[in-house]
Amino acid sequence: MKCKYCGNEIADGKVYCDKCGKPVQMVPDYNALEEDILPGIVSDEKNTTSDNDSTVTESEKDNKEKEDTPGDHAILQKSKSFFKTVVTKKRIIILVIVLIAVSSILIYYFSPSNQISLGKEKFKNSDYAGALSYFLVASNIDNSASLYSDIGTCYYRLKDYDNAKKYYESSLKKDNKEYDAFIGLVNMAKDEPDYSELEQLNASAVTDEQKKIISKYIVPVPEFSKEGGNYDDDIELVLSNSENLDIYYTLDGSTPDKTNGTLYRDPISITDGKTVVTARCINRDGFFGDVVSNEYSISYETPDMPVVNPDGGTFTVPTQITITCNQKNAVIYYAWDESEPSVNSTKYTGPIDVPEGQHILSAVAITKNKLSSAIYRGSFSYMPSPDAVIPETPADTATQDQAADSTGEAQ
Repeated sequence: MKCKYCGNEIADGKVYCDKCGKPVQMVPDYNALEEDILPGIVSDEKNTTSDNDSTVTESEKDNKEKEDTPGDHAILQKSKSFFKTVVTKKRIIILVIVLIAVSSILIYYFSPSNQISLGKEKFKNSDYAGALSYFLVASNIDNSASLYSDIGTCYYRLKDYDNAKKYYESSLKKDNKEYDAFIGLVNMAKDEPDYSELEQLNASAVTDEQKKIISKYIVPVPEFSKEGGNYDDDIELVLSNSENLDIYYTLDGSTPDKTNGTLYRDPISITDGKTVVTARCINRDGFFGDVVSNEYSISYETPDMPVVNPDGGTFTVPTQITITCNQKNAVIYYAWDESEPSVNSTKYTGPIDVPEGQHILSAVAITKNKLSSAIYRGSFSYMPSPDAVIPETPADTATQDQAADSTGEAQ
């Protein structure tokens, strides 16, 4: 066993050190500081003292060692204090290093680039709420157009369309060439569909890519050959468009498509009653354009009773009768036998002669839609007089002139 104070080898059974006289610790209590490190420091202190005082004689050295024995304890205490100071400084340095490391980790973790990277990973895994939380943290520092576009896309996938539109529009305000934000607004407009919004996006497109994508959703509207309104007869409605695209239409006001609608091929016949014609074009990408509707009200006009001139009477000379009607599309039928006129009666085509004798003229106007006027009835009596002068008609005069011309006697 060694003396813990001077390092002298102590024989078994001894309770005091033969060299320094210190009591021996019978129960080992190992202390690395006191048994390994500090004795070395004490030894170094002694060696230093010895080197600095080389003129001391051997006897003086022995006496000095005896005198300095109590001073070894002071050196030990001083070394302990020094060691504690060193340890404290090391601990402070380690703590500072740890704080710096933790701060660096936190700074990196909450940096926009890392938050965006984490957000993109969440987005890739379809965790749009998680991605949004990272993107919003990054947006506290980074307010770039691309980040705003990513935030808008997260809101769009989460069906928060108001916020999606807000961030998409903010992105384009920062950079009107931002493709993803533009596509986001296009998708929202076509999903509605909001054709006025699509037209605005078409007008705002600045890059070839933007113009190409929006062109798929810009479809011309059909043109109607007749405006909506009131008509008194059937009409033929022609539909057309500037790009010769297919047109689907309905006649009940519903929105036409491939399943609920008719593909336009020939003019549409609009007949009696109210008809709402709704039409829209479909482009070659299969996208329907805006809807156009017109309402047509067809109300057939019943013709008035025919007007006969002269309106009956007694005649002694040949007389012709004219019959007219206010409905230009109506056809006049007449009879002299007091029967009720119909489409089976004689069709009026021009002035008619009053037949000799006593007769009742009946006349009616009938439209192509089978609407009949009131029936006219008039009494006509033609009794030729031997002395009556037959009036010349314009046709007779013309015939006489032609005859005179041919004989050369006309003056």
